[in-house]
Amino acid sequence: FTHSVDKWLERSPYWKGKVYQSVTDEKSAWWSYHSLGLMQVGDKVPAHQTSLLPGMVMLEDVDGNGVLDDNDMLYVGSSAPDGYIGFNNTFRYRNLDLSIYFYGAYGITRGASYIENWTSMYQGYNVTKYAYESYCNSNTSAKRPSYLHGGNGFGDFYVKDVWYIRCGNITLGYNIPFKKVVSSARVFVEVANPFVFTNWEGL
Repeated sequence: FTHSVDKWLERSPYWKGKVYQSVTDEKSAWWSYHSLGLMQVGDKVPAHQTSLLPGMVMLEDVDGNGVLDDNDMLYVGSSAPDGYIGFNNTFRYRNLDLSIYFYGAYGITRGASYIENWTSMYQGYNVTKYAYESYCNSNTSAKRPSYLHGGNGFGDFYVKDVWYIRCGNITLGYNIPFKKVVSSARVFVEVANPFVFTNWEGL
């Protein structure tokens, strides 16, 4: 297990941060508006999101001044992992050996994956099947935003704490004993990256 902490020790004297930033932030830190969920038919249009339509993401006006700006941005996490994990072990029985290797990372803050982001139907892009799950007049119980653009974006709607554990390889070998010519020979079969456990959707 390796725990990782990522901080700025010194900034350029010419650096001018946003109101929500400080000199000791994590180098990979990022901020976003806080999502309050999807606007529904009959909901009052927020004063700070006048272009909002049903199915778009409602964002929080943190300071309550009726304007969505930098003062409403909140820290959501760091794209750098909080830590890494690894495990490697070899089992032996007589001339047989079996080794297996796992590695992974945790505490990675990510936004929408390409699967989720490609629900947006604009500029002639191909979209994923998640577009069928988007909010529309025939699917008002949808959990995914409308593919109509506007309303200041998704905010932290898709942000999640990501982790993964990948099996790097599995190797099964057999040592063939020789008494003449050579001392030994080994035959083995190996599979690389056979599976991964993760809560991330996408590549």
